[in-house]
Amino acid sequence: MANLQTIGPYIESQPLNDNFAALNDDIVNVPHALYRNAIINGNFDVWQRGTSFDNVSAGTYTADRWKVSFNNVSNNVKVLRSTTVPNANSRYSLRVEQMGSTGASGDYSDISQPIEDAALFSGKKVVFSGWVKCDAGRSVTPLIFAGGNVYVGTPISATSFTQFSFVQQLPAGISSLSFILRVNRGGAAVGEGVNIAQVQVNVGDVVLPFQPRHLAEELALCQRYYQRGLQYRSVGTFYTASAASIIVPHIVPMRIAPTLEKLPGISIILDDVGAGSLTTSNSPFNTITSESASRFDVDGFTGANTYRFVRLLNDSIYLDAEL
Repeated sequence: MANLQTIGPYIESQPLNDNFAALNDDIVNVPHALYRNAIINGNFDVWQRGTSFDNVSAGTYTADRWKVSFNNVSNNVKVLRSTTVPNANSRYSLRVEQMGSTGASGDYSDISQPIEDAALFSGKKVVFSGWVKCDAGRSVTPLIFAGGNVYVGTPISATSFTQFSFVQQLPAGISSLSFILRVNRGGAAVGEGVNIAQVQVNVGDVVLPFQPRHLAEELALCQRYYQRGLQYRSVGTFYTASAASIIVPHIVPMRIAPTLEKLPGISIILDDVGAGSLTTSNSPFNTITSESASRFDVDGFTGANTYRFVRLLNDSIYLDAEL
């Protein structure tokens, strides 16, 4: 800012008109990209679906926003939350390890995150970075899928946490974009694997210091794509002695109208005022969803009081709006 004037022993100021002009200039020219990470849950703080996944098939989400997008040869792979981390910026890392039997030649798994607003990165240079720790003989290769283009970075095989970076100029006109970490499992003994932490993507060619988001902010970003923990906020009424209609206000607005499903192996428990809790193993039907709220019917109850207020009592349904 120009024309600073001393107005005290430790304070400098500007004439009022200069202040407004300079402030406007600072706001317009703030390097916003320095403070943005296109990756959601790159610190692996949020695990709404669980913290350990066995024999993970392609397309399965594990830590929020991270999925096993491809398994080559076999799905003898375990993904779990680990407390082995590179530094004090993290509580958890994502660990991928071999399970069941020794990995066959060419065995690998891709851990990936698709980006919702791919067009925002069209024609831009990006830097894909993170920290990786490999068991002896294992490696991780960063890849970028941009439209129909595949870009391959340098494999990392360090046995202590090491930061990687992969700078790539993206083509113009892309409509899809994914950042992938390919875990080599060929020849891996059961239990051998890798740990991944502090993953980020920024526009530019400089690796920025990793800055964890506040957990509340990270959770809200994840809940745009997937939500659980909807008990107590979901209310409705029994319209017969065996069937109820339930309204589910979403925790945050979702990316699109989600699918609503019952968690496998979990019964739905409703609180019927006057009759206590009632349980059914049946799945929801007549489902209607929007970005901000959903409703569903469910039957299979016995002895419900019709037209009484009811609440969902357990974590038994989920909303999915993933890419």
